[in-house]
Amino acid sequence: MSRIGSRRISGRVFMEVARHVCAGALLLCGAWLGVRGLGQRASGRGGKGILLALGFALCAAGVLISQT
Repeated sequence: MSRIGSRRISGRVFMEVARHVCAGALLLCGAWLGVRGLGQRASGRGGKGILLALGFALCAAGVLISQT
């Protein structure tokens, strides 16, 4: 059991919350990188679209984590 403030929470609940926070962070970072990659590609400054690919990979990882 973990203790947050004056409440006790079980390890299972803590892991569930941690998984959702991690998935949300991955989705947010992936979306941000994807938008930056699309912006660079639209302005003609982008090289091979690595930011777009990385953003897509992070979003996919976030979705997979949130589904388990």
